[in-house]
Amino acid sequence: MPAPISPCTLATSADPCAVAVTVNVLGLVSAQLLDIALDVERSVNGVCSGFQGMTDRLKKAVEICSPIEHHASESSVQAIADQLNLDIVQAVVAMQFQDRVNQRIQHLVATIDDLAQELRPNVIDAEQEKVHSLTEFWLERMNDRSTMQAERRLLQAEQPESDLSPVELF
Repeated sequence: MPAPISPCTLATSADPCAVAVTVNVLGLVSAQLLDIALDVERSVNGVCSGFQGMTDRLKKAVEICSPIEHHASESSVQAIADQLNLDIVQAVVAMQFQDRVNQRIQHLVATIDDLAQELRPNVIDAEQEKVHSLTEFWLERMNDRSTMQAERRLLQAEQPESDLSPVELF
């Protein structure tokens, strides 16, 4: 089995403009992945917050209903509230997929960032005008594939400068 070839070794024989565009697009893809992870986390946190609110309201309902003698006994109301609470807890546990997704995305981002960093020294001789033009071409392609406004906003906000600096995420 032959030894693996470093992307940096491959890049030295490639057109510096192509390598520069690759570095720029890798930065944009990395930023998109991080944005996805944050969006998933925000969504899951919102659902969890909603579940917590429902649980709190159910507990208050049980407290209010307890002294009242209706068709349902206090123990049956409590049993229903306990079951709803259990259902909510199980739903929250099932949503922990977000943590797994976030970890996987973080690993992809780290790999992409490492690759971009390794390729960066090979772009010194790149024609900045050509790099900018080709990067814009890829931005448009990515934008055309975007189905949500949040994706488009990120692409517009993260257009790399011609100095080939890494995309700032924070």
